[in-house]
Amino acid sequence: MKNRIREILTNRGYKEVIPTDEQLDKMNIESLHRFNRIIDNSGKVITTEEAFAFAKWLGVELTEIFEPVEAESSNQ
Repeated sequence: MKNRIREILTNRGYKEVIPTDEQLDKMNIESLHRFNRIIDNSGKVITTEEAFAFAKWLGVELTEIFEPVEAESSNQ
């Protein structure tokens, strides 16, 4: 499942985001590399703990972090 973190940051006017080591620790994210992989939707999928940390940091509901999954119509 892809996340919308980069989209949220871009909509807020950010081109780049480089968190401090202190911020990474608060979010319990092991490295800047992992942070970048999460916002780029690359590498391993974002964990539940990471998703909650990003939602809290961004001040959004957890559901806003993820792209909506379009339901397939069974009446085709």
